[in-house]
Amino acid sequence: TERIKAEQAVQESEKKYHSLFTQSTEGIYVHDLDGNIVDVNEVACIQTEYSREELLQLNVFDLHPDCQPTANKPKPEIIELWKGWQTGQRFYYEGEHRRKNGNVYPTEISTGVIEYGNNEYILAIVKDITERKEAAESLRKERESARRILDTAQTIILTLDGKGKIVDFNPYMTAISGYTIDEVRGKDWFETFLPQRNRQQTRAMFGKALETVKPASNIDIIVTKAGEERFIDWNFISIKDNDGETAGVLSTGQDITERKKAEEEVLASETRYRRLFEAAKDGILIVNAETGLIFDVNPFLINLLGLTKEDFIGKELWEIGIFKDIVANKANFEELRQKGRIRYEDLPLRTHDGRQVDVEFVSNVYEVDHSKVIQCNIRDITERKKAEEALKDEATRRRILLEQSRDGIVVLNQEGGVHEANKRFAEMLGYSNEEVLKLHAWDWEYMASQDRLVEMLRDVDEKGDQFETKHRRKDGSIYDVEISTNGAIFAGQKLIFCVCRDITERKNAQEELRESQHLFSTVANTSPALVWMSGTDKLCNWFNEPWLTFTGRTMEQEMGNGWTDGVHPDDLAGCLKTYVQAFDSRQEFSMEYHLRHHDGEYRWIIDKGTPRFDANGNFMGYIGSCLDITERKKTEEQMRKSEEKYRTLFETMRQGVIFWNENGKLISANAATEGILGLSMEQMLGKSPAELFRKAIHENGSAFPKNKYPSCMALKSGNSVKDIIMGVFNFKEDRYRWIVINAMPLFKENENKPHQVYTTYSDITQIKQIERALIQSENNLRQLLDSWTTTFNSINNGICLLSLDGTVIRCNQAMNDILGKTDKEINGEKCFRLVHGTERRIKGCPYLKMIKSGHREAFEYMVGEKWFYTVVDPIFDGKGNISGSVHIMEDITERKKTVERMIVTDRLASIGELSSGIAHELNNPLTSVIGLTQLLLEGGNIPEDISKDLQLVNSEARRAAKVVKNLLVFARRHPNEMQLSDVNQAVEKMLELREYEQKVSNIRVIRKLDPHLPRILMDYFQIQQVFLNIVVNAEFAMIEAHNKGTLIIKSERAGEMVRVSFIDDGPGISGENLKKLFNPFFTTKEVGKGTGLGLSICHGIISQHRGNIYAESELGKGATFAVELPINLSEETEGENNE
Repeated sequence: TERIKAEQAVQESEKKYHSLFTQSTEGIYVHDLDGNIVDVNEVACIQTEYSREELLQLNVFDLHPDCQPTANKPKPEIIELWKGWQTGQRFYYEGEHRRKNGNVYPTEISTGVIEYGNNEYILAIVKDITERKEAAESLRKERESARRILDTAQTIILTLDGKGKIVDFNPYMTAISGYTIDEVRGKDWFETFLPQRNRQQTRAMFGKALETVKPASNIDIIVTKAGEERFIDWNFISIKDNDGETAGVLSTGQDITERKKAEEEVLASETRYRRLFEAAKDGILIVNAETGLIFDVNPFLINLLGLTKEDFIGKELWEIGIFKDIVANKANFEELRQKGRIRYEDLPLRTHDGRQVDVEFVSNVYEVDHSKVIQCNIRDITERKKAEEALKDEATRRRILLEQSRDGIVVLNQEGGVHEANKRFAEMLGYSNEEVLKLHAWDWEYMASQDRLVEMLRDVDEKGDQFETKHRRKDGSIYDVEISTNGAIFAGQKLIFCVCRDITERKNAQEELRESQHLFSTVANTSPALVWMSGTDKLCNWFNEPWLTFTGRTMEQEMGNGWTDGVHPDDLAGCLKTYVQAFDSRQEFSMEYHLRHHDGEYRWIIDKGTPRFDANGNFMGYIGSCLDITERKKTEEQMRKSEEKYRTLFETMRQGVIFWNENGKLISANAATEGILGLSMEQMLGKSPAELFRKAIHENGSAFPKNKYPSCMALKSGNSVKDIIMGVFNFKEDRYRWIVINAMPLFKENENKPHQVYTTYSDITQIKQIERALIQSENNLRQLLDSWTTTFNSINNGICLLSLDGTVIRCNQAMNDILGKTDKEINGEKCFRLVHGTERRIKGCPYLKMIKSGHREAFEYMVGEKWFYTVVDPIFDGKGNISGSVHIMEDITERKKTVERMIVTDRLASIGELSSGIAHELNNPLTSVIGLTQLLLEGGNIPEDISKDLQLVNSEARRAAKVVKNLLVFARRHPNEMQLSDVNQAVEKMLELREYEQKVSNIRVIRKLDPHLPRILMDYFQIQQVFLNIVVNAEFAMIEAHNKGTLIIKSERAGEMVRVSFIDDGPGISGENLKKLFNPFFTTKEVGKGTGLGLSICHGIISQHRGNIYAESELGKGATFAVELPINLSEETEGENNE
């Protein structure tokens, strides 16, 4: 017996084991102590992708890559470890399994020892934990990303408690303020960070923020640890604790100090520009590029041309006679506007008094406040032309002097070769001019070696040198020469000017002759505009003719220190100091100062002076040359300001910008580019796109072809290349950044081949990272997303996700239904085209308001015939910048109608109360009037005329009583007889009453009555009266419109209501009248054809039944009246009605 029971217990246990073995959702393996598999369940086959027969041929070492026997852990040791499990404890660990295809997946393994017969086996239960591992890794990355974003966010994140004490802030606040959180935690925010002048106002704002749940914002000043004031743009909202009580305020802030400074600098820049415009010594005209009308002119041009400001303002450019040669007609003006720039180097203008003025005319087209303007600069070059003519004459004289010179003059290059020589130099050597050009200095130099000559040529500079040597003629004879040298750079090449004088017969000449020759040599090697000389006493003793012409003074007036009379008083002291110091030390000098022109204007002069020495080295005084650099100074100042503005914009742009030359090499880039590519300017300079972007890829990961780089395409085609997306490798960060590239070719005037290309790079890496994160998240949490999609599409309100530029990313099904379009038609389209059918955003667009405010905005508008309430919320990226938006559209059409009905109901209820009182007050006197007039009429013996009057009084009193009766009905001052009734039967009975009138009036009635409607509790005759009133009104409207009509009567169940609709094809009802339909005494009928109480009485009856009555209509489209009655009234209601 015991044995049988034991056997049965064993069998029962075996059944349970087998059931557990086969039904388990985890893989189960049984193997011996050598690792040979003896049994597996179906799940193990699915996990490993082996069949059961294949697994039974394997050893567990074939499936466990982490349990492979090694030198450090041989197979016998592993087997001994398995034997150690016989203690009865369950052994648990995480490991890996290998599938049939070689792929490894993570597992959770629990093992124990079991007995089969007399043998021991290992039972291993294996759970595939791939999804858990992936989810855990995803969660870890998301948490790390969130913490990294918080710690690296370029936005202040601040938490204050309900008393304004500091709870926490992020590292960016530390970077801005200089305080660490540990220094200020628990301190009063207002006392610690706010200047005294702002504390009271900001505390009050903080108090209001605690009392509301709505977000708020303001701009405030904080004081840093270093005492600096910074402007912060705050957004803040109250936060709740677990009990729903206000616990404090969470604030985010942006440091806008630099923006504030920039705004102030822009204002200052505008002021400087206006002052420059008014004080400019060039004439300036500002012209509207679209109309040609002049709208500004500076004083210089007015004075130059002898006109008034009124002669210019509001006139078209071609109307002013003095500009006929520039813009003769509108066609030429159009050419000017298209080219964008016109320049006339030498243009004669006639002033108002007929005087000719030579000017330089330059016009440029540029954009101001989104409108194109033309700026015309007119420079008076009369004096410059005179100076140029004088220079030409001087150059001619000097060329003649050079050719007629009795000295040999040769110009050498740095290698010693002849660059140019005069005829005298060739004659001195005995060569022809052609032969001389093929020589080198060592071919005639007798004293110095070739190496020494090369060294001397290399050392020669603009200071020059003078020495004596010997030259060898072509015939071999030797002669003495005196050489004056001077080095200068021309067109990037160093040239040495040598004046060679044959001094064979001059060795014993007088000192005066040598001084004259030295003076000649010095003057010959100087290219002066204004020249002066001084003696050893520091006093000037000679000025050249251009100097005297410039100053308008005589030689006698300038001699000695007389020249200082023309120096501007502000410059004189510095000018004399420089001259005296250089004179005393016998040094060359260069200085700039203002010298008075003969017309009274002080002009900028650059003055270079050189000491003079005789042949014996005795100091003889100074010689100097001056150039008028006024125009250069103006140009330099304009260029400085222009460069300053350009450089500021260039360096502060968040977009990367690169300029490429005509060979496709990088010549300039801003700091943002360095950040995008992770390269310094030195590393980028001179590189081609292929060298900088050698790892560039498309969005699909394929390599970006070199011939498709936007800069190369723009350089080759001469056309702009826009919105190219490229992945570029950042060498510093060792990762890819994603950018949007735009390339624009630049042309020189009158050339059609680009000489440069500039490209801009917008970093969209964060957007791409978000896209990848979303894709990764979708892969990891696909089941959750499927559920989310179902929920998303099941929401009744329309929801739409937009990118920053208003492009639709995704919509739910409700939004598709609202717009009547599919996902394919909606995604990628602009929101304003879909919703409003426009090419730009409408006025009051909540999206624009949200972009500006940075928080939720709402808006009500109609789409088609429906009203929608739209809420727009911003989506922020990790840096707190708006990266997109969520739009939620709620259909509020019925709500709007309900509100209108409630307004009507409330108004009618008020009128009903008033009507009730009036009706009761009028009933008694009217009863008396009707009774007395009736008695008088029945008494007889009344004159006929009085009898007619009494009959009229009686008739009108009865009519008034009828109106009062209707008022009582409207005011519900009578009891109801409520009983369960059939609505369809009430309709049919009412139609029987109107059958004859409808037939003779050609009114066709279509019945759409639901036969399965339940009986409802109602006053049968009152409801019949309502139906009758509606039908009579419909008949009247259709007959008035077209002497016939079709009336559709439809009954149906609508939720917990029975709805009866009356649809006619009459003229319809205007929106204005639709709002007044249920007002007492409102009627559109002629006098005598209606009292205006019918529909108001109907409204009172339906309201008493706790139902609804309303109308829908458009002019020209008929009207629909609907009556809704409740199916089930509460017991309380039935009790009230029965009483």
